[in-house]
Amino acid sequence: MTKTLFSTAALEEVTEIKQKRAYDKLNQLHLPIIALGHARKEAEPDRGETNQLESESYIKKHNSSRSILSDKGLRKTLRFDYHETAKHQENPMSKLLKAAPFVEEKLEHLKLMCAELKDKGLTPRMEVILVGVHRASKLYTTKKKKFCESFGAECEIHRLDEKIDEASFLRKLKEMAENPKVHGCFVQLPLPDHLSGLDVAHLIPPEKDVDGFHPENLYNVMLGSGKALWPCTPLGIMQLLEYYQIPVLSKHVVIIGRSMIVGKPLAQMMTNANATVTLCHSRTKNLHEYTKQADIIVSAVGRSRYLNESYLNEGGQQVLIDVGINHDEEGKLCGDIDAEKIKDKVHAYTPVPGGVGPLTILSLSQNLLQAAKNHL
Repeated sequence: MTKTLFSTAALEEVTEIKQKRAYDKLNQLHLPIIALGHARKEAEPDRGETNQLESESYIKKHNSSRSILSDKGLRKTLRFDYHETAKHQENPMSKLLKAAPFVEEKLEHLKLMCAELKDKGLTPRMEVILVGVHRASKLYTTKKKKFCESFGAECEIHRLDEKIDEASFLRKLKEMAENPKVHGCFVQLPLPDHLSGLDVAHLIPPEKDVDGFHPENLYNVMLGSGKALWPCTPLGIMQLLEYYQIPVLSKHVVIIGRSMIVGKPLAQMMTNANATVTLCHSRTKNLHEYTKQADIIVSAVGRSRYLNESYLNEGGQQVLIDVGINHDEEGKLCGDIDAEKIKDKVHAYTPVPGGVGPLTILSLSQNLLQAAKNHL
């Protein structure tokens, strides 16, 4: 048998043709653009620019005349991206929806965006207030700081004594929020009991609210504003579903948990993306009836392994997103979903750890760069 050798140019041409076919197929599916909030038509990105953006040489040399900080370029990290979707089109979807490959891919993009901001004389800076010695909070803030620094941003943690009085706490928060060199800031929750009554979401300016909790930012979620700072966990969930080729258009999504951090903003994002949403909570009767009808189930309850096979239908095509971070009776980290009991009965699910958690940190970083870009 004669062996045919292909030149590099020929292989690249074949690859481009395959990508274009996948891209065209995705356009026919009318996947929603979540960061813009509406399933509306936009001008499609130029193929040459998109290919150049994703090439290793562009990332390394940073020599394109087109700025990634343009409105179209920046939104690339905050919406469903048709071309990136096409790259994964031919790969069979894993049942385990790990965050790591998606975060690694986005990290390169964040590095490039941060470099452009620095070229414009602006170094993105985030500051955090951490009160007390809450073990989990210390771990979370350290991870957030490390991730920010990994793509070139600055991050400082202000560690305050657990017994700090309210006036001193508010004074420190005001100082941080009004610092013109700070582009994003947040208070790590939970706060000690004597400070827990403070409405922190109102105390940080909306333009620096990288958590996405300020009422103005939540209102922008409803509007679908492209420049808004989005609630981190919901944004991460939407992007993960897109990455793994799990459409939400016309799907029935059941969200369990109605918090302002996850449940309510996620319900709005899903609605903007043309899903049909059922928002369940502690007073929902016959929860099993709703979950069995769902195409996608999102659990954000905080109860160790409560969601088992009894909540599922027999179709085996459901997708489960586990937002819960809990510890079982043996002290082991686990989610709301009983992974061992459901893993052979669903189409896909997120693990704990390694699922939604890293997405929240990624979204926080995306918000930081969005806030810095808005500052220009």
